[in-house]
Amino acid sequence: MIFATAAFLMSSADVNTPYWSMAAYALMSRGAIGLVMPNMGKVAMSSTTTDKLNKAAGTYNFIRQLGGATGVAVTSVVIEMQTAYHVDQIISSQTSSNSSSRSVLQSIMELLKIEGIAADSQMSGALQYLGEIVYYQGRAFGFQDSFLLISFVFCIAIIPALLLGKAARK
Repeated sequence: MIFATAAFLMSSADVNTPYWSMAAYALMSRGAIGLVMPNMGKVAMSSTTTDKLNKAAGTYNFIRQLGGATGVAVTSVVIEMQTAYHVDQIISSQTSSNSSSRSVLQSIMELLKIEGIAADSQMSGALQYLGEIVYYQGRAFGFQDSFLLISFVFCIAIIPALLLGKAARK
């Protein structure tokens, strides 16, 4: 549950999250994995007979590695898909009636003017920068969604782990 909690906390992180908070979340999640993995291996090996121990150890390690690789691949796909979704949602709100967007564009154009950028290039520069802001905000939302999914999946994975633990005690 510690890992699920850490992933859930990471799902609310953004660019304004303090470094030490992120470090604490990472330490929490990695510490939890460090506590779980050896015990899962012990439970998996203790639920098999001695004559099948070599095959069971190989199978356990293969499945563990396959699960990790699959998890990383699925997480990267979720991040990309959710980033695209959130960027599209944010872009759809960028209309001329959006006062926040107009304010940001105006502020950026003021900065470009102070820096001596030609007047005819200020709007395109401001729009370029606003586009980058939108992309990185969508990216942050994509990461938040992926950590929320990781937290949920890990909570679901606790069920078979508990069943395996009961089988090992019998």
